[in-house]
Amino acid sequence: VVNHTYSLTPTIAKEFLIKKENNKIIFNNKRFSSHFAFGIYAKRIYFGFNAGFKKQSMITQLKNNGMYANLKQQTLLDHGTSFGFTTGIILSDKMNLETNVNLYSSNGYRKKFYSTENSFAEKQRLTYSNISLIAKRMYNKSTFDDKKYSTNFMGGIYVGFLRHAVVANGSQATVEQYNNLDAGIVLGIEQDRYITKELVITPGIRYYQGAKNIATEKSPFQYAYNSALEFNIALKYIFLKRN
Repeated sequence: VVNHTYSLTPTIAKEFLIKKENNKIIFNNKRFSSHFAFGIYAKRIYFGFNAGFKKQSMITQLKNNGMYANLKQQTLLDHGTSFGFTTGIILSDKMNLETNVNLYSSNGYRKKFYSTENSFAEKQRLTYSNISLIAKRMYNKSTFDDKKYSTNFMGGIYVGFLRHAVVANGSQATVEQYNNLDAGIVLGIEQDRYITKELVITPGIRYYQGAKNIATEKSPFQYAYNSALEFNIALKYIFLKRN
């Protein structure tokens, strides 16, 4: 006699929010929340903070008059920092659209000016508030067990608003030598590392290149373009739909 036991409880498949398939992250569009969080309608968005450490410089050409006439220039190593907020929208498994609002972002240069008769070093400090709009192409070869990462390539634009400009020793205010507005492009690569399915830490490298001549008539330069190579790290929270 063979006894067969049958369960009268139906098996209900639980809808996934995020899963792995062929060693890739698969996002379900229905996973995103549709509730208010901190007064914000949180659907398909993430929010966080970012900070950066950068190698900064300025691409310049000296005028043929004034105290810098007949001088040559040599760019020296200079560093700066930035910090601000990050918010983004997840468009698909392959694409994100992100905005960074950096309340503080340093730029400027450290240069040596010299001739056969004279030489001196100068460190210029420019302080900006920057807004960038970046599109990210995601390559989600990740799992949620041992390899929790996603590599992203990015490209976009930024706009900077000059807040302060001085020579490093503080002896000369130079904000009038530069336009209040800066603009340029952003390129980079980063890696999302999932601490949990909601919390992500993202280290990356970004290159900022100014496309607008920021030198004014009072500047010793014919043209000046900001440039920076930045190591950036962000901590982000993704608003996921709850089961």
